[in-house]
Amino acid sequence: MELHHHRFSSIFWPLFIEILFSVLVSISDTLMLYAVSPQAVAAVGTSITYLNFINVAFIILSNGTLAIFTQYAGAKEVELTRKAAITTIKYNLFIAVGVTALIFAFYPYVMNLIIEDVAIANLAIEYGLIVGGASIFVAINPILANYMRALGHDKSPMIANLVANIVNISLNYVAIFILELGVLGVAWATFIAHFLSTVVLVILANIHLPKGIGESMVSPKQIMKDSIYIGLPSAIESFVFLGAMSVVITVLNILDPSGIEISARVTVEHISKFAFIPAAALAHATAIKTGFYVGGKSYKKAEKRIMKASFISVITTLILGSVVLLIPNEIISIFTTAENLHGEELTELIHVIESILWINLIIEGIRAVNVIIGESLKVTGDAWYVGKVSFVSLLSFAIGGTLLFTFVFSLDILGIFIALAIDEAVKCLFFSYRLITKKWTSHTLVIPIKTH
Repeated sequence: MELHHHRFSSIFWPLFIEILFSVLVSISDTLMLYAVSPQAVAAVGTSITYLNFINVAFIILSNGTLAIFTQYAGAKEVELTRKAAITTIKYNLFIAVGVTALIFAFYPYVMNLIIEDVAIANLAIEYGLIVGGASIFVAINPILANYMRALGHDKSPMIANLVANIVNISLNYVAIFILELGVLGVAWATFIAHFLSTVVLVILANIHLPKGIGESMVSPKQIMKDSIYIGLPSAIESFVFLGAMSVVITVLNILDPSGIEISARVTVEHISKFAFIPAAALAHATAIKTGFYVGGKSYKKAEKRIMKASFISVITTLILGSVVLLIPNEIISIFTTAENLHGEELTELIHVIESILWINLIIEGIRAVNVIIGESLKVTGDAWYVGKVSFVSLLSFAIGGTLLFTFVFSLDILGIFIALAIDEAVKCLFFSYRLITKKWTSHTLVIPIKTH
């Protein structure tokens, strides 16, 4: 079957627009929540953090299928990609039902356990139970999106994402400023957005994806085995990363009960998202093309594409990050105005943010390389190497370094960012070495099976 092939730019730009819009909506949501109350921001932020932990369960199959879809599409084994999509969606739906049941059974207990303020805990529970009910959509959306991109329909996931985000931000505005529903309204807006994203993806898949594809001879068991082999280390990596960020937040709470340093970290994180958008889009686009090349046994093309994307990624990220350093006050004021800070508290926050922006630029520059090489290595089938390196580095340097630099050397938030920089630098060395030595070529998934 003839595939709808696409150039790299055709993959990149829809991803760039999709990620840019998602970041804008995410930040707009946060700024609008400040209009409700600081407690609302804290409740939703905490709830999202723990929902992200839960959603790691879906990463296993969604990340694993990207490698399967792209490699077998590159090998022109379209029948297998279709069977992989159907199989993994079924299993992720089954997992989603279990996850939803666990959320309704235990989420209130967990929130009450970790949040001392009863009012904030109740808001977090309200948000989590509603948004957690959308797990069924969160489970299948990435698989559908990856499947369509693998077969060359790059704009379809972007359209679904844009529709969902436009509806989300519109409903948030109505819920907060017109109906005054607060966190309850924001939660339902998020639920509806996830639902609409799934609906649009299914409609576009029905329109664009090829019909009358033959049946693959590869068993669902083999598909699940390959998906888990690729996706499991990614899920473990995500879980440990979220754990590391939880340690960072806990340490900041201990060091500064006033919340100034946590606010500084959150503000820098939002600012960094803009500088990192091109790198994120490049990483996903490069991973897709890498999968195609590996499926077609074009290893030199894959390596060349990864190296080129890494160079563009780091240069773009450093340029955008440097712009922030040139006009920090103007950019910082966007967030500090929303937080309604004044006087000495505002002055202290701005000083803390300015003190860590420079090292954050280094972190984002290195991360821009890591995300390109790391995601591409995963798609080649070398996911366990990436997972093991990330696991050890996060535990040793992100978490261990945070504890060392803050409690032993008393460097506070600066020490945390130094630890994160070391973590990224170590991963960059190991990922680059793996790419150059070409050991990843022995981990590809494509096997000589005729599926037509």
